[in-house]
Amino acid sequence: MRRLSPRAALLAALALFTTLARPAPAAADAGAKIWNQDASDHDFHIDFHAGFAVFGRGVAAGVRFNIPLVKKGFLRGHNDAFYLSLGVDSYWVRYWGGPDRRYEYGFGVGFPVVAHWEFYLWEKLSFFGEVGGNVFLHPGVFRDEGDFVDEPGAWVVGAAGVRWRFSDRGSFVARLGTPYTSIGISLMF
Repeated sequence: MRRLSPRAALLAALALFTTLARPAPAAADAGAKIWNQDASDHDFHIDFHAGFAVFGRGVAAGVRFNIPLVKKGFLRGHNDAFYLSLGVDSYWVRYWGGPDRRYEYGFGVGFPVVAHWEFYLWEKLSFFGEVGGNVFLHPGVFRDEGDFVDEPGAWVVGAAGVRWRFSDRGSFVARLGTPYTSIGISLMF
């Protein structure tokens, strides 16, 4: 029997989650937020996440600070918002280096800066896309190996994700993309 890769397992779990989390049809009341211009919940939020790093087949964990730039979004008459997302990520990844010039694992740090566009489809469920850059401090920097030009020091960040609100100020977040695929919790302020 063939084993599922971590990425395929996360994608299958995300598909199952979105299927099961589909809300019942909303009644026509003032509380339903399906495709409206209500930006009351498009405030500053912090995401804590962990997952699998694409670069170097390792793990990543970090925090994102999402600052709302356009609370009512760019699509007139729709419920969307545009954020600047700044973060700090820690990585435990495989890289080419060390005294023997071979593959080994080490600690790295990344600083992502991304544009985050979120679409609020239902009151508790939203989808988003992200694109930006990530400055990466390679494990060789922390091991004082001098020459570590074999690996890039900056990446393009791209991700698609889903956010499910479980309370007024908290939500679960899942991202599928690069340089990592992750799940986490978001707190809104």
